[in-house]
Amino acid sequence: MVRFPNFSAIASDLGRIFLFMGLVSYLPLLVGLFYGEYGILLPMISAPVAFTALGLLLLRIRRPCPAGLQPVYR
Repeated sequence: MVRFPNFSAIASDLGRIFLFMGLVSYLPLLVGLFYGEYGILLPMISAPVAFTALGLLLLRIRRPCPAGLQPVYR
């Protein structure tokens, strides 16, 4: 049963968005470290790590070839 047949077409774009969100969400962590907020280090680092990991996983999904074209593997 295939639930999302077109998901692979947008997965790499979603991966790039999640990577960007992961990189941007590291900035508040740096500010917290600068001001010495060490008690909230673990909660603040969990979201950027999750966004980055999910983005990397989504980037690994291959995009389907347009109709009639054969994929080229190098």
